[in-house]
Amino acid sequence: MKKIALATCREFALLTADEKLLTKSLRELGFDAQPLIWDEPGQPLGEVAGVVIRSCWDYHKKSGEFLAWLDRLETTGVKVLNAPTVLRWNLDKIYLRELAERGVKISADRLV
Repeated sequence: MKKIALATCREFALLTADEKLLTKSLRELGFDAQPLIWDEPGQPLGEVAGVVIRSCWDYHKKSGEFLAWLDRLETTGVKVLNAPTVLRWNLDKIYLRELAERGVKISADRLV
């Protein structure tokens, strides 16, 4: 069974309810999906077939570390199933300005 890492933060080390449903579905497809705390030292990256970025919801508090972690995933050859280029683009939320310039309505009261 191939291992898939669901990248998360410490707060959700046991995964969210949605992610638990995802692990069940992935198991039915022949994948062993396990949580991977993105900023935990000594991650077993060589043991996983891929990493899915899921609930790394504290990345904005440690953006430099998060970017370094993405770099490490790429240099170690681990398949990241969310495009790292998109993750980097999304990091500082400047993309919201880009979307607004293209006509997408952006409402600050909907932002968390």
